[in-house]
Amino acid sequence: MGGGASKKADALDAVIEDKLKLTMESLGQTKKEVLPLWKEFKKIDVDDSGQIEITEIFGNKNIVMTEWGKRVFEAMDVDGSGKISFPEFYVGLWNYLAADLTCLQIMAFAMTDEDKGGKVSIDEVRQLIILIYGKGPNKKSQKELNKQVHKVMKVLDKDNSGCVTLVEWKANGSKIKDIFKPALQLQTQMRKAYLGGSYWTKASKHRLAVTHYEDLFDIHNKNYNRPGPKNSLKKQLSIKAEERAESMKSGEYDSSSDYEEEED
Repeated sequence: MGGGASKKADALDAVIEDKLKLTMESLGQTKKEVLPLWKEFKKIDVDDSGQIEITEIFGNKNIVMTEWGKRVFEAMDVDGSGKISFPEFYVGLWNYLAADLTCLQIMAFAMTDEDKGGKVSIDEVRQLIILIYGKGPNKKSQKELNKQVHKVMKVLDKDNSGCVTLVEWKANGSKIKDIFKPALQLQTQMRKAYLGGSYWTKASKHRLAVTHYEDLFDIHNKNYNRPGPKNSLKKQLSIKAEERAESMKSGEYDSSSDYEEEED
């Protein structure tokens, strides 16, 4: 058993040196502090391939994978394969589980504003709410969804531009915290399953102290010159956004249509 443990430790050394060392330094983490999550990863990576399915992150702990949860980890899946390595697993868990409400809200903004333009449209706000509530028991009816979108835009879009800037989002995010309830519930489940709630409460304080709400995906991607995710919410909305822009140019744009969508 000692030889096996030594072999696994050597494997972690290699992974750290290759794809994680810089991000560990950004977070102020040591190998000893990374080891608990490495052990969790190896429980899932039973074939020692060095990769796991995103679905296994939830299934291995008997947690229902929501659309939001899936997207959180897809953000690290740069090739769209549905699989992630340990560095991606580590950064993904830290990004989500060591996040307080403000951090989650900034993460949500970043997930929709993937071109880093600093603003999100009403269509993107709608898709974000759909993403958070999913298609399960938390799914909102069309009427509830339209009401929620209208509320968010009324609270956040202070200049009535039809878009929400990051500045507006940060300044008024606390007023729309109720829409993040499903995301917080999933976070609580995953915290308990992966190392426990007290571990992540301490980790959240440490993260804030060293990163000041900066998105850990951005930190990791910059450290290793990684591209953005292949499957992005932004790309899904591109056609709709172009159509909306064209209708505005032609003078045929009707803002009331922003709050209406066909039923499935």
